[in-house]
Amino acid sequence: MERQPSSYISLSLEQKNLLCEKHKAEPSLTHAQLARWATQQFQTQGDVKRSTVQGILKRSTDFVDLPDSQRQRKRRCSVALCASDQKVMQKLAEYKTWHDNATIKGSTVQKVALREGVELPSGGRPSRGWLYRFQQRTGLWFSLRHGEGGSLDQDLVEEGLKDLRAVVAGYRPKDVYNMDETAFFLP
Repeated sequence: MERQPSSYISLSLEQKNLLCEKHKAEPSLTHAQLARWATQQFQTQGDVKRSTVQGILKRSTDFVDLPDSQRQRKRRCSVALCASDQKVMQKLAEYKTWHDNATIKGSTVQKVALREGVELPSGGRPSRGWLYRFQQRTGLWFSLRHGEGGSLDQDLVEEGLKDLRAVVAGYRPKDVYNMDETAFFLP
């Protein structure tokens, strides 16, 4: 018989930490009362069970001093995985220092992880799936430093648009085209 999704509740590490803090602040509350409080406070789809609260309180030391990147996770990373992630992050910081604060791409992270000998459970190489999960664990995300509209100062963009409109005003609309696409027509 399959377990129904509504029959169990999985709280995030941050929610578990808040539950432990509530228990420390009000030790007279029973586990059943804490379960009702958690259900109302976290607005869960189903009721938080008393046994869930009991298990969380037993492991209360696991939910202290959580890094920001792990607060929304349901489970904490293993010690070995955290150690390898820290090793890769340290090497990435060294890479940025060595290469004059260069932009780091996903392929660079995979190469650094491969060079550092990150051990995967499957025994394979760091894949795109590994990279995605690494990003979720560490909070490392990539963005373009140049070439995207979001990286420009909006005041400069507005000034440039005014100047461009003044220049283009002397031409017929059918004679105005996007210069970015001209590279396709060069021999």
